[in-house]
Amino acid sequence: MAAGYSGRAQTFHALIVADTQDPELTKACERDMITLHRQFTVIASAIKYQLKEQYFAGSAFGRKQLDEALRQLTPQPNDVVFLYYTGHGYNAPGRSDRFPILLLEKAEHNLGQNPGLSAIHDMLKSKKPRLCVTMGDCCNLLMNLTRGMTGKRVALKPLPSDSLNVAYRSLFLDVKGDVLIASSQPPQQACAHPDSGSFYTRAFDDALLHAARTNKPSTWENLLSDAQNRLILFKATQTKQSIYAVHVQEVPVPELAQAPLPVDRNRIVQENKLSDQQLREFRTQTEHKVAEFQRYLTIVADPDQQDNIRELAIENALRLFMPNTSMQVSSTRDKKVKEYALDSYLRRLKNLNQEKKYVDINLTFYDVALIGDWEPTKEGYSTTATYFQQFQAFDRKGQILYGDKTAKQVEVDLRDRKDPFYEEHKWIVLLGNVRITEATPKKSVQ
Repeated sequence: MAAGYSGRAQTFHALIVADTQDPELTKACERDMITLHRQFTVIASAIKYQLKEQYFAGSAFGRKQLDEALRQLTPQPNDVVFLYYTGHGYNAPGRSDRFPILLLEKAEHNLGQNPGLSAIHDMLKSKKPRLCVTMGDCCNLLMNLTRGMTGKRVALKPLPSDSLNVAYRSLFLDVKGDVLIASSQPPQQACAHPDSGSFYTRAFDDALLHAARTNKPSTWENLLSDAQNRLILFKATQTKQSIYAVHVQEVPVPELAQAPLPVDRNRIVQENKLSDQQLREFRTQTEHKVAEFQRYLTIVADPDQQDNIRELAIENALRLFMPNTSMQVSSTRDKKVKEYALDSYLRRLKNLNQEKKYVDINLTFYDVALIGDWEPTKEGYSTTATYFQQFQAFDRKGQILYGDKTAKQVEVDLRDRKDPFYEEHKWIVLLGNVRITEATPKKSVQ
């Protein structure tokens, strides 16, 4: 636990805003409220904070009621504030803010009163709590106020019995700053089900549960990356992309990974400038990115997926990589290795069932990706990640026309980059060239 923040006599302010009167969302929003209440109870217990919850649902749902509560909110400097919204949302043509507008007022003449999620977050930050988290699970479509519903029911998972968990403390006690989260980027629709609630809320809840079970420190970047990967697992949200902005630092403030790294006379980053803990966190980010890439590959290769979904999977996959990367492919027939630009490879994969007259393609991955040791470079750090895939193509009778198993090694680059989305410099992991390999990397730093 961080020195100076014992948590005693401090308050965890939880504000839950839920559109439970909407005929389409009533049950889903009620389920979301239960899920967040359970998480807030565990978080407050884990960090030994007093929990103060406020609900804005039913007749209390609206801009006026929320504004009044925000006006009266007076957190202390060491308090935590977490506002959660579940309901309808939208965006507007030409609006520069990629975070959604919340549909608190539905009458057409009152639409101009609806606040942006970012504006609410800025208002909460101005109260100067130690940690401010604002999360919206809603659509981000351009002026489309209809939220997607699905028919698939997924059972809710229980919270861990041991609530005094190091993961919760590392996320909510040992840091200060702010986190802004939206379930979808524009122009995307959010999805929910009346029995199990909103899909992103479930993914976020599952990611928190997983972090708790590991009984190890976690970071907001890793948590939200995990939530995104879990969102991809649901068929209804395979191509949905959450967005978030994380601005937190440990308490007391250590030497941050975002700070420029001193280099020696050869322009090599000094090895002791990123701690083992920081390198472990970036290793986890690498694992998440490789897993995300694998899931996009399965979507691109699936001829049963809609064309626009496969195209979006290609677009999202390319964002995980550095520019001008390449992919090697092998053939068990002629034993040759060919190399393609990554975007060309992805489009060839998408069109294989047309070019080769394959009726079905099955691309699967087995074993966990192996991450090598981080090595210092002139710009930062590098390593490799090795994953194992099986490719099978079938004819109309279900017989295998072609199949192979390969191990592929991905170059991984960690350096201080300008984030194109938030236009700020931060340490970012990007994947690089993908090569066929028989070797496995050395054991990573533990």
